[in-house]
Amino acid sequence: MPGGKVDWGQTVEEALVREVLEETTLVCSGVRFLFYQDSPAMTPGGMHCINFYFACDVEGAVVLSEESAAFAWVAPTEVASYRIVFRNDEGLARYLALVPGSAA
Repeated sequence: MPGGKVDWGQTVEEALVREVLEETTLVCSGVRFLFYQDSPAMTPGGMHCINFYFACDVEGAVVLSEESAAFAWVAPTEVASYRIVFRNDEGLARYLALVPGSAA
């Protein structure tokens, strides 16, 4: 799942479009906010993150940046077989619970 930090002066929507483009070369449109997730640090001194989840349409073909080694389009029934980091597994579970017919 593409992600990253919000740069100074950017909205979270602008950061989403930039990060997806930088990490995948996909161009986002029709950005829709879904929900946020408060993710306190898991270890003392760790980073406390607030994750924002969006749905959007994309155009183009995936070309990964040096930040990633591989990608996969994953069906809801396959999510559990992947190791998903940065607590995005929690966000995916919440999203899939909202989408009719996507029980994982």
